[in-house]
Amino acid sequence: MEGYLFGEGDKVDRMLFIVQGKLQIFNIRNSDSKVHLKGGDFCGEELVQWVQDPKSLHLPESTKTIQAISKVEAFSLESSDLKRNWEAVHKQAVAHVISSLQKRLQERKHSLALREAKSTIP
Repeated sequence: MEGYLFGEGDKVDRMLFIVQGKLQIFNIRNSDSKVHLKGGDFCGEELVQWVQDPKSLHLPESTKTIQAISKVEAFSLESSDLKRNWEAVHKQAVAHVISSLQKRLQERKHSLALREAKSTIP
């Protein structure tokens, strides 16, 4: 995959999860301000807001230009797949956040208990 992936005003119809290679993101009006993405990064996050709005009928438009500046290997999540699977993805994400919060809470309780134990030792 090389060249322009999205241009300003294009419909964002997929999210790309970069495995390797480099992309640059910029605004045509301010091309001096460029952001570079590499393996582990993603683009097309406008679709997350779009899929969360049940009233949205049309795909969002890109407000930036995304261009490959090297050969890029990426996974693509198409808008139709995201829409179809959103409920399951959303439930998993919520479960993950709750699990992370519970883990953090347990770690804090453990840390507080250790501090209290240290402060009571003569």
